Amino acid sequence: MATADRVHYGADGGVFQTVRSPSCHANSPQLPLARLSPEAVRRLAAGVDVDTDGLFALTSGNPFFVSEILAGGP
Repeated sequence: MATADRVHYGADGGVFQTVRSPSCHANSPQLPLARLSPEAVRRLAAGVDVDTDGLFALTSGNPFFVSEILAGGP
């Protein structure tokens, strides 16, 4: 089973809150994903009609959320 943590970043880019899925066990392996930069979000969204600045703001650069929104289509 895959779960996602929602990481909230502060204005300085540092993590200030992590929200873990209730189905995630304490001993589950974790694969931390680095936050995407605004430029990386623009590159992933190339060819998709989307406001990349808004997408970055909405997802805080979380690669899982960025890719899921882009895969969802219009």
